[in-house]
Amino acid sequence: MLQAAEGKKAEDTVALDLKGIASFTDCFIICTGNQRRQTQAIGDAIVDDPRLAMVSFTGSTAVGLRIRERLGVRRATLELGGNAPLIVHDDADIEGAARAAVAGAFGYAGQVCISVQRILVQERMRSRFEAAFLPRVEALRVGDPLDPTTEMGPLTSAGHRDRVLSYCQIAHQEGGEVLTGGKPPVDPNLAEGY
Repeated sequence: MLQAAEGKKAEDTVALDLKGIASFTDCFIICTGNQRRQTQAIGDAIVDDPRLAMVSFTGSTAVGLRIRERLGVRRATLELGGNAPLIVHDDADIEGAARAAVAGAFGYAGQVCISVQRILVQERMRSRFEAAFLPRVEALRVGDPLDPTTEMGPLTSAGHRDRVLSYCQIAHQEGGEVLTGGKPPVDPNLAEGY
C-alpha cells in the first residue's frame, strides 16, 4: 500500500511502474490518499486477510506496531521511524566520510527514510571531519529540483520546514552548536519554496 506522506497531496506521490517485473507477480500495491480512516480500513482489511503470508512496510512506528499486532504469527518486515546514524571512526577515510555524510544527509533534502540523521564522530577526529564536511555543506546548490544544477531541493511543505527549524532550535537550547545553516535560504528566488 502506498500512501502520500503527511501534508502531501496524493497526486504528488510518485508510484513505481512494476509491469514486467516477474518477481512481483504475487504482490500488490494499493495507492491511497491522505484519508487516514479510509487508509486504515484498507490496511486492516489487507493485513487481516489470512491469505497474506507476509507484509513489508515502511513508515511510522505507530502503524508498524498496529500491523505487527494484527499479523499474529505471520511474517513482517518493518522499517519504522528510523534515526539513521553515520559513524566516523578514527581509522576512517575522512574525505570519503564527509562526501558520504553530505550525500546521505542532504540528498532529497533528507526526506528519505534512510537519510543520515545523525553523524557520530570520534572526538579526536572531530576537527578533521568538520574541516572536510562543512565546506561541502556550504557549497550545496539549493534550488528548483527540476534544475539539473540543483543539489538539494525543497522540503515537502511549509509545515515540514518549520518542524525542521524547530529541531535546530531544540538542539541549540539543549547545548548544541550550529556550525552552518540552521535557517531557510536567503536567496529571493527560493522565497516561494520550502
